[in-house]
Amino acid sequence: MNTILRYYILTLSLLVANTWLAKAQHTIWSAELAPVTESGYYNIALAQPLISGTQNDYADMRIYNTSGTKTETPFFIRAITPTTEETKLIDYPIQSITKEKGLNRFKIENNTLQNIKDLYVTVNRTELNISAIVRASHDNKTWFNIKPKSPVNYYDAKDRTQATLFIQFALGNYKYYEIELYNDNKETLDILKVNTVISTQVYGQFEEVSLGKFKATTDQKNRNTVITFPQQRTPLILSKLIFSIDTKMEYHRNATLIDSIKNVSKHFTLTSNQEKTLILNSFPNYNAAIVISNADNPPLQITEIKGFAIKRYACAYLEAGTTYSLSVGDPALKKPNYDIIYFKDKIQDDLPTIETLNITKTSLSPAVSKANNTDKPKSNKEETKQDKESLQNILWIVLIVIGLFIALLCYKSFQKMEKDQ
Repeated sequence: MNTILRYYILTLSLLVANTWLAKAQHTIWSAELAPVTESGYYNIALAQPLISGTQNDYADMRIYNTSGTKTETPFFIRAITPTTEETKLIDYPIQSITKEKGLNRFKIENNTLQNIKDLYVTVNRTELNISAIVRASHDNKTWFNIKPKSPVNYYDAKDRTQATLFIQFALGNYKYYEIELYNDNKETLDILKVNTVISTQVYGQFEEVSLGKFKATTDQKNRNTVITFPQQRTPLILSKLIFSIDTKMEYHRNATLIDSIKNVSKHFTLTSNQEKTLILNSFPNYNAAIVISNADNPPLQITEIKGFAIKRYACAYLEAGTTYSLSVGDPALKKPNYDIIYFKDKIQDDLPTIETLNITKTSLSPAVSKANNTDKPKSNKEETKQDKESLQNILWIVLIVIGLFIALLCYKSFQKMEKDQ
């Protein structure tokens, strides 16, 4: 028993030491810059491992002149906004118009399956009391009432010969909408146009990134499908996923994108009524998985998943015939204060672009990091947070090992009792 005790004490010590060392290591990503033949400003296309490897929004990025004495080269990150809002007016062709005294009935077709929650209907009458009923359908056969008969607001055109009705209803993306307009004066209206205003997102430049071949596992007990990416080689910051689904039946599945290392998640829906594109705002993919809830339905046949990331660029003045390197990942570094940031609006956007080459990954201990950056120490708050996380991990391992040791002692005791009997 003493031998077993010594063995477990040694094992516990090794596990604690390995955990502490593993927690202490930081990953440093480095790359060389492609050489330039003329001195001047250049846009430097950052490879995805460099973008995902930054610890603090590029505060830890450095570009070094490696010709002779290693010195820092000032730079700034191009402010490329991944998404911007844009207001857009969509017109709908008017179909199947029915006119009666005091009633107008017409249909519109939402071919793009855009989410709609209101319509602007322009008519050739003013000063009317008008009520509206709105129905919607996916197949032009089965209809759902999405707005009961109720008064609608309107505003007159400048020449007061037309009025625009503002009709609100429940948000949806039906393909067909049928609108009935009732007016108290029993007038017959001419429907001149129907449109709506939507806010769309305009996205930045995407580049496809390799996720490797995915693995789909169906969990019958929990009635879901779990998709993982075991072949992914490097961490990624994803901005878009595109799914290819070979399922003939209609479907509507809730799903969640989870990253267990960064402890973040994103809920979304896969439906046969919309494009199979998931837009993400810089989702970290270090060890990501997708969980699709199947409920009582058969699993979806997903044939392909493509990942995309936003392109990011650094801008710097580079000398011809000089070698440069770039690195990210040292948490001891703070955001640099370069003069170039005061002139970034004067530096043109359409500069020559160079690539980052020969990307490598190394580990750096806190002692080395602190020694290399004695003038830029971490704040007490950051150090306290990191120490707390390390201590929590160590305590969990200690508890697990102690539990295993107690279980072994109980097992040995039961064996001894059986022999004595």
